[in-house]
Amino acid sequence: MWIRPPRRAMWVFPILIGILVVTFSALGVSGSSTSLLGSEGGRDGVVAGSPRAVRSDEWLVRTPMVVGQVERGFSRFAEIGVGQHDMAVLSDLPVKSWTALFHPQNSLFFVMPVENAFAFEWWSTGALVLLGAYALFLVLLRDWRWSVIGALVLWGSPFFHWWHYPAMAAIASWALLATASFLSSLNPKLRGWHRWWRVGVTAYFGACFALILYPPAQIPVIFVALAVIVGWVIPKLRSRTIHWRALALHLVAAGVALGAVILVFVVTHSQALTAISQSVYPGERRLPGGGGSAGLLFDAWYGWSFISNDAGMRPAILNESEASSFLFLGLFAISGLFLIWRFGIRQNIEHRGVTLGLLAVVFMLLVHIFIGWGPLITKVTLLDRVSPGRAILGLGIASTILLIFIGKIVADAEIPPRWSRLATASTVAVGGAGILWLGSQWRREGLPIDRSTIAIVLFVFLVPSALLFWKPFLALIALAVIGIAFSVPANPLTHGLGPLVSSDLVREVKTLNEANPGGGWLGSDSYVSSVLTAAGTDSLSAVNLYPNVDAWRILDPASDSEFVWNRYAHVFWVFDDSMKDPIFTLLQHDVFQVRIAPCDQRLVALGVTNFVSTAALNSSCLRPVSGVMGPLGVPVTIYAMVPSSPR
Repeated sequence: MWIRPPRRAMWVFPILIGILVVTFSALGVSGSSTSLLGSEGGRDGVVAGSPRAVRSDEWLVRTPMVVGQVERGFSRFAEIGVGQHDMAVLSDLPVKSWTALFHPQNSLFFVMPVENAFAFEWWSTGALVLLGAYALFLVLLRDWRWSVIGALVLWGSPFFHWWHYPAMAAIASWALLATASFLSSLNPKLRGWHRWWRVGVTAYFGACFALILYPPAQIPVIFVALAVIVGWVIPKLRSRTIHWRALALHLVAAGVALGAVILVFVVTHSQALTAISQSVYPGERRLPGGGGSAGLLFDAWYGWSFISNDAGMRPAILNESEASSFLFLGLFAISGLFLIWRFGIRQNIEHRGVTLGLLAVVFMLLVHIFIGWGPLITKVTLLDRVSPGRAILGLGIASTILLIFIGKIVADAEIPPRWSRLATASTVAVGGAGILWLGSQWRREGLPIDRSTIAIVLFVFLVPSALLFWKPFLALIALAVIGIAFSVPANPLTHGLGPLVSSDLVREVKTLNEANPGGGWLGSDSYVSSVLTAAGTDSLSAVNLYPNVDAWRILDPASDSEFVWNRYAHVFWVFDDSMKDPIFTLLQHDVFQVRIAPCDQRLVALGVTNFVSTAALNSSCLRPVSGVMGPLGVPVTIYAMVPSSPR
């Protein structure tokens, strides 16, 4: 059946979201933790809450890049890192290019002050997750109330907040929106324009998704979208609710439009894409699967421990940018679903197809994360490009959609109390055992987790789990509240981006850069480098989005250390006058160190004219220019390079 939800009621939720986004954008208030780069103990501009050092990908890497793009006038190419890089390829940055059409959350950077535009990007990224999930659930369930609570459950997932990296939310958002628009285009009651604009929107959302260009997270999400589409379409084809010709025509039209955008992107950005594909990391890295930590399935339930004692919980974090994942209640409820299958879904053809599709994807991703499928399957499915930490995004979305379906199935079915009790006991046992195991393991490792903490977490988990097979809508409300309570406090309310746009160091660097345009800069640590990036300088010490091979070979002519530098990487520069040639040391797959003499003429060849250091530099080729307060309230000295004899 095709039932249209009440038109007025279905628009209330999107309108409220829009009002909140506009309000925070107008105030210039975001959830950024860039105040940590300031000189006031991390309180620069903080209105409420606490900045989170754990989210370093946000405040230390991407946000400085965004501000730097504004300072450079949104140039497509920039001397960021070692050599020139194409800024329209990675990190979803604002760039004056045709690709900006497919990054609408960045649109206000071109017309508004940077702090207001950044606030809009911040909140619109979260809003798109809400709207994408809401739209998909409206199409699948045709009930605005279940759609609202489903959107809140997904948005409240700690994954999107503790690791605030816009690309992750955008991947989820565009996939959800593209799936929703495609399915809605198949409504047989639609004719002409009403059908084809939805197909066009599907292609647009698909292009937005594709141009994010982060395959390790995109591939699992694609499988989720395919599972939903196939599971929804097949029963309707069998019942002749939709015709296979209409399905084929829509697929071809959307595919051609999407393919054209991708083809143009590949042709116009071929140099950068080739460099990425030929890099050691991530281009040539292939993963067999397996080796994932079971803690990823349970640690989000300890979200309040991360918030209230993040420093003490640091040893529990596998990756500092991914301190938590999803509240996997849908995953644990699968055992309960099997127990009530014959009562709630065996005869429900519409729900059965999507549910089976999601179960298949969940199984596939779980095997990949913890066991591995073997070389042939992982290569064919492209899962060999997906690490366990990135597969969690697809698993989390699949688990959430599955949970909403389980709730709706239970709400619509007449399930005997005995079977509801068995399903509840099974869900509680599976999830509770995992939570208890993880808490006990952390206690043995000396983390600040005591028995009372574990008991509280078990109780919190018990509330939605115990309600799911009795009062499913109430259970989802409880889960949304828990998720939001564990997630939202990770976002401080911060007014402006002071440390990146108006600090003493930023002003001094801009003044010197204007006096000597075109000069390159090199910072002594990642904090200084972030500020140099935000100031719009040609910063050799910025994050390398991908390896510029020709530039790196200036430092390593024989390519003896190509395995180290041929990768996406954060580079730590260590200045040592005793060095005759640079030494490259790999610290982890995306971090390496370069030990080099400041007077090395290879730095001159790369355009370096200025150094910023927290430690005194006594090299003969350096002349102190000024001293100012740097990030974290640490004094820094700016040095200019003067002519010196080649080494």
